[in-house]
Amino acid sequence: MTGPSGGRGAAGSAARRLALALVTVLLGASTAATFQATAGGRRSERERDALAGALLRRGITRVHTDYWTCDRLAFQTRERIVCAVVGDDLRPGHDRYPPYRPAVEADPGAAWALPLGSPQAAALQRLLGQACPGRRPRAETLHGYLVVWPARLVRTAGCAAPLVPGANRQPRVTAARRLTSRRSACRPGRRGRGTGPCTAPCAAPGR
Repeated sequence: MTGPSGGRGAAGSAARRLALALVTVLLGASTAATFQATAGGRRSERERDALAGALLRRGITRVHTDYWTCDRLAFQTRERIVCAVVGDDLRPGHDRYPPYRPAVEADPGAAWALPLGSPQAAALQRLLGQACPGRRPRAETLHGYLVVWPARLVRTAGCAAPLVPGANRQPRVTAARRLTSRRSACRPGRRGRGTGPCTAPCAAPGR
């Protein structure tokens, strides 16, 4: 028959074994999660390597993409490919290196390169279903990415407004520019007698 001290010892031993088992399970789960994350990271890196090669073979060196892809593409290709970051709604996102954006927006052959399953790719797929007749861009699935080019052919409002970030920007016209433009259109000869589309104020500058 086991005494009180023997019962307490057996209970303590069982508690220690249970604690050890729990620690073992947690360590195993942590190791598995770390392995999966590492494998996933390597797979993503291989996909981006393959994507970079596919883009270059197609002559695409300027892309609109997500933040992480943008950073890796520029680094892996030593800036042979540069990019502008877009958010979930395809509007301009946070650029790690802002000087890339003007280069992307100025390239008529720039492409969208968005990870499949991402909010950006879903938004782009919806817009592709509304492409203008005769202006449908080329679309391919390349190494886990939806690639669409030229990006300027993807539009948001019917067939009037391009979606490419920055494409709708209008040059700012200042009062000085308007005045210069009006004077350049008018070449007055003698006072009060202008040539071309002159008006009275143009014919008599300074008044």
